[in-house]
Amino acid sequence: MTDKEIVRAIVIDSLRGLSEQRQPARRFEVSADCGVYGAGGALDSLELVNFVVEVEQRLEEQLGVVITLADERAVSEKRSPFRNVSSFVDFIIVRMDEHAARPEPS
Repeated sequence: MTDKEIVRAIVIDSLRGLSEQRQPARRFEVSADCGVYGAGGALDSLELVNFVVEVEQRLEEQLGVVITLADERAVSEKRSPFRNVSSFVDFIIVRMDEHAARPEPS
């Protein structure tokens, strides 16, 4: 399984968990193309924060990667990385690549 496939699975599983925490009438369908936040997105702002924190924690647990996904750079992008699953996964992969390219502190 590639890192991208693992990240996609983490994102989708985290969204499913949030959906299942809702009352049955408020649950949403989770797929690789579902909207996350913003116009047509499934999450409100508080749920988005919880979702991002969970994804960060699971990335550290499963891949050993410690990155911040919700920062000024993320929210200032012209096209939000949180708009759907695919854009968020792509955003995470870029952040992981940037993290891997940084030299280790001495």
